[in-house]
Amino acid sequence: MLMTVAVLLLIFLLSIFLTLRKFKRQSNAIPPLNLISGYQLNYPNVFIPWDVDEKELKNLLDEFGLIKVKDGYYYISCVSLQGLKHELGFHFQFTNEKADQEFENYAKSIGTIIKKIEPNRDPAKEGKLIKLEFFRKDKSDPKKSFDEFQSFVEETFGKPLLSRKTSGLPYHEWRFRGIKIYHYIRDRIGPEEHMAIEKI
Repeated sequence: MLMTVAVLLLIFLLSIFLTLRKFKRQSNAIPPLNLISGYQLNYPNVFIPWDVDEKELKNLLDEFGLIKVKDGYYYISCVSLQGLKHELGFHFQFTNEKADQEFENYAKSIGTIIKKIEPNRDPAKEGKLIKLEFFRKDKSDPKKSFDEFQSFVEETFGKPLLSRKTSGLPYHEWRFRGIKIYHYIRDRIGPEEHMAIEKI
């Protein structure tokens, strides 16, 4: 009996070790398609470097219909992932000095100390592209869209490192050195698809 428990424990520990080794190997893998330095669009045929700022992005894509949604966020209709037509959002890291000043004035006006919780920001990335967000304007069939995106993403980047279901909804994640790709559906007043590539 004790020997059986020891063997089962050894098998369990070995499976954990192999899983962690696989994760480490993939997370240190060199990203495909020059992802370490940026992202290639198929149409328009433009390479978007990660160190691009908003002005440079406009120079690269204005003639192809780049739309500014707000400071730090733009999108374009394009083709990428080796042939998939979609919208692509460009998120930039920047400090909103006006919002920071408004927050400080508010804190002073109520006469109390309020701690503003901010995401960790890397000063070296200030004003630079930090995330690509893939989406479609037509959200009428999220399951069909998810399946189509997933097949193109797997064709381009291979099988995901992590795949799971939460409350019956799929989540897939790829990790490469300095890059995280995720694709999932969450329930927010109905199913909502999310796919992004982040520089981490």
